[in-house]
Amino acid sequence: DKQEARQGEIAFKSASGKTGKVTVKQAAAEKPAGKSLKTAQDLKDFAAAVNSGDAAAIAAFDPDGDGIFKLEADIDFGGETIVPVGNGSYANATSYKGASFKKATFDGQNHVIDNYVITEATTANCAVGFFGILDSAVVKNVVVGPKAKVSTAVAEASHAGALVGCAWDSDLENCTNKGS
Repeated sequence: DKQEARQGEIAFKSASGKTGKVTVKQAAAEKPAGKSLKTAQDLKDFAAAVNSGDAAAIAAFDPDGDGIFKLEADIDFGGETIVPVGNGSYANATSYKGASFKKATFDGQNHVIDNYVITEATTANCAVGFFGILDSAVVKNVVVGPKAKVSTAVAEASHAGALVGCAWDSDLENCTNKGS
């Protein structure tokens, strides 16, 4: 995307009555490309940014600043164990602690995320899924493939799902789960 070229005029009049004008021009410029979500590594980097809470690292995946993060291709993790995006845990029925995907939109653009493993065996009150915890967020147009596997062996309460573990005031739109 390009920023449009623009120009403007500055008109002035001196104390003696002389007038003049200056035209100021700005050429078109490329918008910053930012980081894409096209590969398994991109998604792992995105999860790390969200989980760190580093606003600048998260914003790098959203160069236009609209709060919409877009998946650009089908992703196959090759059976790798990954960390959820928003890897916090819930404290009770109305709150959580740690990281969450918050006040943003993830648009999968109908791409498939597949062949990943997420396992939690030690953290009580865990929330496991591709997105561990959503808070006031939207996840839409995501397809979880049939090789995705999410599990928890925690004796205390836990939430698990192939796409989302736990969500507060969030929406899932047009998502498909073929994983387990």
